Amino acid sequence: MKLAEIMHTDLVTALPNLPVSREAKLMVEKRVGCLPVTRASKLAGIVANTDFLKVLVNGSNC
Repeated sequence: MKLAEIMHTDLVTALPNLPVSREAKLMVEKRVGCLPVTRASKLAGIVANTDFLKVLVNGSNC
């Protein structure tokens, strides 16, 4: 099996300057475990469920 057979092509992306809480809600609504972060239509990074857990555990204000 190849990745092309299981990957999603209808991507949900985030912008780096949006609030963490907004993006966490988007992940729940879209039922995704990670979000590619884009800047000027190029991949700038990725945020995953574990990143949000770290924010919560560290007591940061979202």
